Amino acid sequence: MTRPLLLCSAYPFGYGPVVKLMLLAEKLRQVGFRTLFAGSGIALTVASSSGLFEEVVETQPGSSDARRIIGSADALLSVMERDLTRDALEVSKTVYVVDSLRWMREEIPRPFLQAREYWCQRFLPSDVDPAPGTLVGPLVKPMVTSHPCRRSGLVVNLGGCETAAGPSEEDIHYGKFIVMGIEAMLARRTTPNRKETVRLIAGKRCIERLTKDLPDCRITMESVTHSEALRLFDGAESVLTSPGLTTTLECFQLGVPTFFLPPQNYSQSKILSLLAHEGLAPGFFDWSHAGSYMPNLSLEDLPLEERTPAIRRTIKSLGALSKHSVLKSSELLGEHIRDWITQDRGAIAERQHGFFESLGANGVDSIVSYLLKAFGLASALGN
Repeated sequence: MTRPLLLCSAYPFGYGPVVKLMLLAEKLRQVGFRTLFAGSGIALTVASSSGLFEEVVETQPGSSDARRIIGSADALLSVMERDLTRDALEVSKTVYVVDSLRWMREEIPRPFLQAREYWCQRFLPSDVDPAPGTLVGPLVKPMVTSHPCRRSGLVVNLGGCETAAGPSEEDIHYGKFIVMGIEAMLARRTTPNRKETVRLIAGKRCIERLTKDLPDCRITMESVTHSEALRLFDGAESVLTSPGLTTTLECFQLGVPTFFLPPQNYSQSKILSLLAHEGLAPGFFDWSHAGSYMPNLSLEDLPLEERTPAIRRTIKSLGALSKHSVLKSSELLGEHIRDWITQDRGAIAERQHGFFESLGANGVDSIVSYLLKAFGLASALGN
């Protein structure tokens, strides 16, 4: 029996979409599929080093290479990627789409609406099946947490913090601001006899730039693989992360007390707002908490397409502030961090883990099960 070939693609920016695609690809290969990745950006960089695809090809939408690759596949599996998905639909190729942000979309991208199946990751316990779309549970690697007494230190996750071409100036301003806030926390910690171990993780080129620009920084800064990041989260006493959806759900599943940095884009802002409303982001730090030095943000008054640029401009404005103003603003972040890590972290972790459990069974299993049946593999493999 010929093993079906799935062409796989992911939204080219950020780590969340490609991480979800990698989880699906790993499981699909185990049950009889072949997987080929095509795309660009950060998704291409991460997929290339994953070892989970039989071939990884850089493609541009509408190119002859894209058309050739689409023609060679039995179907396309897309995690929020639009352009290659559109190309596949134009030649009547079967398309399956996974969307982790359906819960916040004001308008669904047209290519998603034309998919044979459109899976939407649940992020609100009260979600009902969207129209169109099929709800699935969290798209994360199933993990069993370590015992809390074995955990130590603080892991700080900046997220992707760069494009395929390297970190933007906004990303570097963001990283420096966070590092200054952590150093302010460490300098004035309320338990001076306790040494707080801090490890900061981000994209490779972002770490290289931060290390170069902050040669006197005493915080361990490194770039790690996704699996290494999960190990660090599981071994941490607390995690401090930018409010991306994938890391949030991974940490909630592990039951590690999780606190949140200010958002880097509009989806992170919405995630942070929802978490705060649900009581899952105690004392969260938003740009409005950075003092009068930062411009006032009223995102909901802006058209949708202007909201992420407005947040990026806010971050960029850090570079125009005086050293004194940046220091004062980062000290406010440091005060928040000190407040967070002295709370009842066990209660916070329990509440966050309970939220994760309320989202239902693992979504990767649901999607793979559907594809097995769609390609007639379930009976052949005894499922």
